[in-house]
Amino acid sequence: MVKVTRPNLGVLGSLNAYNGASSSGAALFGALLSGIALLVGWLPQLLILFPSHDLDNSKLRNSSSNAAAAAAATQYSDQHNYKDCAGVSFAQLYDNFHRDGAILFTPCSLKPEANPAGLAQMDRLLELSRQRCGTSYEGNTCANRIVKDHDKDIRALAANPEILNVLTWLHDGRAAFPFQTLNFMWGTRQPPHSDLIHFAGVPSMTLTAAWVALEDIHADAGPLEYYLGSHKAPFETMQTLNCPLGHYQSCYEEALQQKVLKNPRWRPVSLLAKKGQVVLWDRNVIHGGTPVRNSSLTRTSQVTHYFLEGDDFYIVPKQSVLKFKQDDNDNSDNQVLDVEQSQFAMRPDVAFKAKAEEVLNELWRRPVITAQEFGRLLWNDNMYTWMASTQKLVATNQPVAKMS
Repeated sequence: MVKVTRPNLGVLGSLNAYNGASSSGAALFGALLSGIALLVGWLPQLLILFPSHDLDNSKLRNSSSNAAAAAAATQYSDQHNYKDCAGVSFAQLYDNFHRDGAILFTPCSLKPEANPAGLAQMDRLLELSRQRCGTSYEGNTCANRIVKDHDKDIRALAANPEILNVLTWLHDGRAAFPFQTLNFMWGTRQPPHSDLIHFAGVPSMTLTAAWVALEDIHADAGPLEYYLGSHKAPFETMQTLNCPLGHYQSCYEEALQQKVLKNPRWRPVSLLAKKGQVVLWDRNVIHGGTPVRNSSLTRTSQVTHYFLEGDDFYIVPKQSVLKFKQDDNDNSDNQVLDVEQSQFAMRPDVAFKAKAEEVLNELWRRPVITAQEFGRLLWNDNMYTWMASTQKLVATNQPVAKMS
């Protein structure tokens, strides 16, 4: 797996302008001038070596082939003093995200008292959920979810600039772009899971998510529960839990539940968001829905899943055979995906080497788009499998419905 590591920004270089010693005033003055000249010459390098926030950019700086990625990371490194609308700095959000795996973010564009337009957008999505899902938890008419809808406000919320910006900041400059939305009205009671079993970019094995509260969330409405710190554990695949492909619900969910119960270090926490607040979480943090103790209470929300720019293609891990190998340049236990030895079930709704701006402009930022056009742009007719033996994509003619 690819773990997010916190960088060690100790002294990366030293200035030894003058190593000799002299009692002569002239010698000391000359040494001082040499030191000043050397310091001036080093100043541009020091500005790079000591960035304003400790992003893990060391590998980017040392690789000329990653110049564009390094530039993007540097662009976002100056936001460490930015604050969300609750007064939390981006630096603190970054630290908490990588420490816990899930954080609460308050964008000003969605804070009801700060932005009437954002409030109107959320109120309309609230009404949309009521219209489509009915008013009864037991007899809801939309299976408690609206999936990938072309509605303009659903798409606008998925492409909210503040959310996209902070997600890119949290991932060291890798641009985030949405690929799926889910709108819920009630608690899901969904078993604990990691989103990484459902979606991933290759080769980085990453994604991220944003859950927007469209109303104040009550503790009895079945709020989401996150196991803080669980994102640091190795990613559990169908293979590591000895589950045959196609047996996600009948095997994987129960096996992962047993892992959760046996790990007391993971802290289950329900983040009770207020209207307009956003829960952001890491690709591998384990989370699920808590019991709905009062079925008259709604938990209206929108979840958007995002991929990150820089991957070659995008897969469905629960339908893939994933193999990992030790990184030869890493002395830790971190593992990397063995692309040549793995077999992938491809997502048909994301283009190869997808570019964030292209995806956003084509699908999510357009003011009007028909349901038919939205579906045509999202889906291909077939799923594909990456065959390691031939290094080619092979259409499997597997119905798209089986992927969701």
